[in-house]
Amino acid sequence: MRTFTLTLCVLLGSTCTLTSQNTPVADSLSPANPQWDILHKPIEISASSLSTTNVRSVLAISILDKSRLQDGTQQLSMYEVLGAVPGVFAMNPDNFTQDLRISIRGFGARAAFGIRGIRVFTDGLPEGTPDGQVDVDNLDMGALSKMEVLRGAASGIYGNASGGVIYLQTETPTTKKPLLEAQIAAGGYGFQRYQLKIGQKLGKFTYFATGSHVKTRGYRAWSAMSNSILNGKAIYQPTANITLSLLLNVGNSPKAQDPGALTSQQMAENPRQAGANNLLFETGETVAQNRIGINYAQKIGVHHQVDVRVFRTDRQLKNRLPILANGYGALNRHYQGAFLSYQFQGKLGALPYRLKTGLELAAQKDDRSRSAYIVEKVNNVPVYVPDAVVLNQQERFRSRGIYLLQEFYPAKKWLFSFGMRYDQLDLRVQDRYLNDADQSGTRHFNRFNPILGLNYAFDAKASLYANYASSFETPTLNELSNNPDASGGFNPDLNPQTARSVEIGVKGYVPGLSAARALYIDLALFQINTRQDIVPYQFSGQTGRTFYRNAGATLRKGVEIGVNYVAFSGLTLHYTQTFSYFKYQQYEVNGTQYEGNIQPGVPRVNTQLELRYFHQSGVYFIAQARQQQKVYANDANTSSSDGYFLLNLRAGYRITAKHFKIEPYLGVNNLFNTQYVANVQINAANGRYFEPAAQRFVWVGIKLCM
Repeated sequence: MRTFTLTLCVLLGSTCTLTSQNTPVADSLSPANPQWDILHKPIEISASSLSTTNVRSVLAISILDKSRLQDGTQQLSMYEVLGAVPGVFAMNPDNFTQDLRISIRGFGARAAFGIRGIRVFTDGLPEGTPDGQVDVDNLDMGALSKMEVLRGAASGIYGNASGGVIYLQTETPTTKKPLLEAQIAAGGYGFQRYQLKIGQKLGKFTYFATGSHVKTRGYRAWSAMSNSILNGKAIYQPTANITLSLLLNVGNSPKAQDPGALTSQQMAENPRQAGANNLLFETGETVAQNRIGINYAQKIGVHHQVDVRVFRTDRQLKNRLPILANGYGALNRHYQGAFLSYQFQGKLGALPYRLKTGLELAAQKDDRSRSAYIVEKVNNVPVYVPDAVVLNQQERFRSRGIYLLQEFYPAKKWLFSFGMRYDQLDLRVQDRYLNDADQSGTRHFNRFNPILGLNYAFDAKASLYANYASSFETPTLNELSNNPDASGGFNPDLNPQTARSVEIGVKGYVPGLSAARALYIDLALFQINTRQDIVPYQFSGQTGRTFYRNAGATLRKGVEIGVNYVAFSGLTLHYTQTFSYFKYQQYEVNGTQYEGNIQPGVPRVNTQLELRYFHQSGVYFIAQARQQQKVYANDANTSSSDGYFLLNLRAGYRITAKHFKIEPYLGVNNLFNTQYVANVQINAANGRYFEPAAQRFVWVGIKLCM
């Protein structure tokens, strides 16, 4: 009923209007002085590879600026802001062992931990591995200035696991005035966050660095977390046409406890409890990750540009699962890559024309082991400790991709885009545990994916667009190594999934409004036909360990609505709503037919309404209402989490003194103390599908800028 009311309010009037894209920008610590004009003109985007504007793109792209990402937020994860993007559904904000789970049009819904099916980049460098796994525990939300979300299949641009793209940019100082900013926040359940930023532009050299530390004991038993992140950026521009950037990222999470999922009965009895085996085995993980990258860009004359990016990432992980047989895991991962691209902008004959072509090389090596547990006594207290190794193997994933993107302008209002990409993927596993015979092996995949798009501009601020794309997604090395027959090597029955999508939409700014007002509308309709959809499941007796299989065919249809509305200077209203109809068309498991069932992990309707008010005095207020329908937890559609309504509030006051600026702020999440499910473990064993969310949560913070 609330969903219907919010929708009706939007369709009937001008006091509740929808959102997803561009928000007035206000400097973090200055008196509110939003640049309202950004809602009156297209915004340049980078996620589409060929830099263009949001209105002129042939793809569905949403943009969130620094104000949306940072003002008054906890800055714990992307979950806090992704509700502002239609077509995107995020879960699991409270379990830092499993990490945030994000899906775009259903891609990524299967993830048992981390992100699948979506490419994530920060300052042009990939957060994910070549095999398609993305972990964002090293991502500092307090360092971000912009987020672009490309909704829809993009393998024709980005290759493997490109059901969508999240493109992030960190802050870059633009003045000679030194940046020095400190922030402290604290709240319920032991939440504490500390951050320090420094930066400056010194002629041809610019630097920016930020460090943050977060810890919490968590809402549930055994859900504590501690995490530290350091980011550094150095930019050198010897000439107007050359830019060289050095990027560093260091993350260390020595504690991330996993309370596990509960049955519906356990949730009703005590949602704050942890699973019995999770407490017994002290489940959780420790993670350390380092990354270094170099970006080089050079413009050659008026028409040409060359870009080179290289990076190296090292990740060490140890985790404990709530099972005896192979519950202790260790992973030592190294991956690196090199991206080279050439761009031309000029004319083809008499027609305006743009071209971009590139080569991407990436290699990943995982040294993976699993051990059984035994019981020992420490100070006469029984504890479970790792014993015999039951799996020891080295896994490799190499990818080579070449792509070509072209844009033609056959007439003033028409734009035609064509892209194609060819990928070669080589997977190899070397079995080092030979007690159950040698399970070494290789797998090879070659894929060609096109992407076609058309854009018709009504004027400079509004357009109609359509696109067709295909995509592919290989199982990750972790998914392949989780062999259901308990042997080593790769699961020979698990195959890549493929998809074909069609989309049509309209986006742009409504004309005729006064200079102080603006209305941006984003409407997209899509259909995706997926083959060999990768689906998670668990075995009874191995709760906590997830295996994967393929569904024959899946149909996904959806409608995405978003509008930003500036009611008057200082007040914006934002609304997003997504209607998703995802169902299995061909799917049978051990004689049981799931054809016609709804695909679990994504709600049919997901809605967010947000009001943001920034007064010239420095006071600001943000109210965010979320409404979500139920989410099925299994392929049989016999279990689901209930829908819910949430109201979150934030407020702050920016005070400018002679030599410094100060901003106290506070926030309340889940004002009505609603009990709901934060995460659903799809097809979990023993009915343990549900991870309860935190109830009412209050935090306060203060930001100081010298």
